[in-house]
Amino acid sequence: MAPNGSPPNGGKVKLNQIVPGVWLGNLYCATDESVLYTSGITAVLSVVDDGDVLYAPRFAANLPSFIHGERHRSIRASDSRSVNLLKHFDEIYDWIDHDSQTYVKSERNNVLVHCRMGLSRSATIVVAYVMKKFRTSFSAVLDYCKQQTSINPNSGFRRQLQAYEEMGYSIWEDDQRTRHKKEYKEYLAQDLRLKTRVDASGRIHPTTGSLSVRSSSTK
Repeated sequence: MAPNGSPPNGGKVKLNQIVPGVWLGNLYCATDESVLYTSGITAVLSVVDDGDVLYAPRFAANLPSFIHGERHRSIRASDSRSVNLLKHFDEIYDWIDHDSQTYVKSERNNVLVHCRMGLSRSATIVVAYVMKKFRTSFSAVLDYCKQQTSINPNSGFRRQLQAYEEMGYSIWEDDQRTRHKKEYKEYLAQDLRLKTRVDASGRIHPTTGSLSVRSSSTK
């Protein structure tokens, strides 16, 4: 059950394979042991928000026994266009495709990426992964993923995916990941300008509240 007492998506499992080894789903399927086992899923990435904190202990307790330790990772993020998922793209790509190669090297080692509904937050992560994996444009990958399942990243996440493509599928200047690319710094600066306003006295005020486009409990 979800924090408000009702299961996401009306209690229905939403689970689709996007590319070999990587599945996209909702919160409901993440704790369904039979669904995970049947799909060969042995690792789970949860993209959840602060509203899920009260649910988190119960959620972790309900994870199947074969999803433990490094096989379960979590990103704290709400479905708001002001949230920066871009900063996670490279790290999660490595977790799926390099650090966790054993997860995707056979039909019995697949990764599930999920949020509440499997539409926006987790879809954004999966789209970024596929873009980097196949060096393919955001628009092409978005169209491809929509053919596999229903997804709808919010406008802020779409802008981040477009920026990721323009950065060459990495926010880092060097292999050691000690320096961010100029394009990423420019993105952050532009994003900050969108999130703040300066009044007549020169004081800075946040505008992030007006940027939220969906309830964090819906995607």
